[in-house]
Amino acid sequence: MVIAVNTRLMQFGKLDGIGWFTWQTLKRLSKNYPEHTFHFLFDRNPEFKEPLNSNIRVHVIRPKARHPLAYLLWMELRVFAWLKHHQPDLFFSPDGMLCLRYKGKQMGVIHDLNFEHRPQDLRWFDIRYYQTFYPRFAKKAWKLLTVSEFSKLDIHQTYSIESNKIEVVYNGINEGYNPLPADAKQNIRLRHTAGKPYWIFLGSLHPRKNILGLLKAYHRYRNLGGTHLLVLCGSKYWGNHDADAYILQNRLQDAVIFKNQQPLTEINLLVAAAEALCLISFFEGFGIPVIEAMQCGTPVICSNTTALNEIAADAAIKVAPDNIQAIAEALITIEQNFTLKTQLIEKGLRRAKDFSWDQTADRVAKAMEL
Repeated sequence: MVIAVNTRLMQFGKLDGIGWFTWQTLKRLSKNYPEHTFHFLFDRNPEFKEPLNSNIRVHVIRPKARHPLAYLLWMELRVFAWLKHHQPDLFFSPDGMLCLRYKGKQMGVIHDLNFEHRPQDLRWFDIRYYQTFYPRFAKKAWKLLTVSEFSKLDIHQTYSIESNKIEVVYNGINEGYNPLPADAKQNIRLRHTAGKPYWIFLGSLHPRKNILGLLKAYHRYRNLGGTHLLVLCGSKYWGNHDADAYILQNRLQDAVIFKNQQPLTEINLLVAAAEALCLISFFEGFGIPVIEAMQCGTPVICSNTTALNEIAADAAIKVAPDNIQAIAEALITIEQNFTLKTQLIEKGLRRAKDFSWDQTADRVAKAMEL
């Protein structure tokens, strides 16, 4: 079988949830199925961090697609021309974008529909693109994959897509997330927080991640007597002005540490040395940092909404993302209640075993009918 793949978001050094899904799945598929050929379609020159399997072919199709107009030009003109010429058995798109003009078999991954439910978190032109074209992509697909039962139901209800056309393939956990002994944790803290314990947020600093709500809860936690620092680890987005202003207004500059994007090895250590992960997003289609923290033996505080209920199960403290007092109290509880903290660690380690990229790749292969 010849499989073409939209690898537009597989840019190493800048990988987010979709990028990791793409790379971790494809490197396993190409290894496990050497009899099939995989054509990776990029919109810019990639820089690979490890050797590719021999059945992978790399193609760079210009122009760079990082804006809705460029998405259309890239997919409906340039990728269409490539697909029409090469006629692969399947076009697989891990970011959900399909080629509407192409008549061949296509399978997309729609990770979530945050743009349908929280359009206020996106720029106007992005909203128009996603809300106009993703319903069409969903209907165009031979099959659809998604990363949680929550997102499957959401796609089914929002786009009227038959449930039997949508398959769930959970995300996995990246390499290197492991528990650390106490002395190693202290070394990480000495390097990043002058030896002080800290809470961590991991992910893009996007409005739907509720960064401002986390800061408000953290400020209240400080007023309740809490002393741990807060580390925000991820790239800033256009909607961070309110968060920056809040930090200045409440004199939190010395208590809140921005780490921006870090090397994966350092992220592993930062998460493992944290007192707890705080992911109180308004909307998540999965929430990879939750299971990464659990794999490290780090307690988790997360939202009780969208897919986080499903993914965290009973292994986290779950709170309403708009309940600032409840979030602050959750921080205090983990800081002061050693028994509960130990229980969360044990439950999290067990829950993390339910997720792996090997399982993800196996489910994708089954969906592809390899």
